[in-house]
Amino acid sequence: MGFLDLFEKSQSISMRPQPNEETHLPSFYDLHREEIVIGGAIVVAAGLLVGVLRYRANLRNALIVFLAAVVRLRRKTVTKARSFWTEVEDRADHSL
Repeated sequence: MGFLDLFEKSQSISMRPQPNEETHLPSFYDLHREEIVIGGAIVVAAGLLVGVLRYRANLRNALIVFLAAVVRLRRKTVTKARSFWTEVEDRADHSL
């Protein structure tokens, strides 16, 4: 009922369903379906977040292992280079 319906006849007309006025919500609207979609989106987002955090931990561990391997390789290379130059200096000293 509109606030300008001052007369009883106007009020009774406005209380009845008007032409093209639907009493049902659109067929695609379903409250439970909306709740399921929102709940599903939250579950998917939480799963992705957990996956990213686990992947991040695995990535960190893999990076630590990689850096340890690089340091070990560097130490081996430095040791080989040191022995090479020691041998070169020894040979240079002996040839004089």
